[in-house]
Amino acid sequence: MALQTPKEQALSDLDILYDTDLPGVEAVSYTPDGGDPASVTAFIQHSKPDEEDGADGLGNSAEIRVRVSEVTTMSHKDTVVIGSDTWEVSHGKLASSGLEWIGNIYKR
Repeated sequence: MALQTPKEQALSDLDILYDTDLPGVEAVSYTPDGGDPASVTAFIQHSKPDEEDGADGLGNSAEIRVRVSEVTTMSHKDTVVIGSDTWEVSHGKLASSGLEWIGNIYKR
């Protein structure tokens, strides 16, 4: 068995973390501003709801994490469809590993 480089090991670990059987990991539709939608796997951490957020128990904002291998760039006005709800990216930044985007999204 060949040893993995640190980057290969990190990519392998991400494959485990982005398993859709895990809580918070979902298949979503991601559309770059002005681009075409793509089905990607994302880790979504919903904010705690405010009283006016409604009965669904989810807040109007969330943090999203996606792999760079699936989303080449993340920027303001990109959209994410989670279930039947459309969310907009307010900003995104590259994780220190360089392997994921971390962004804040808001329900439209």
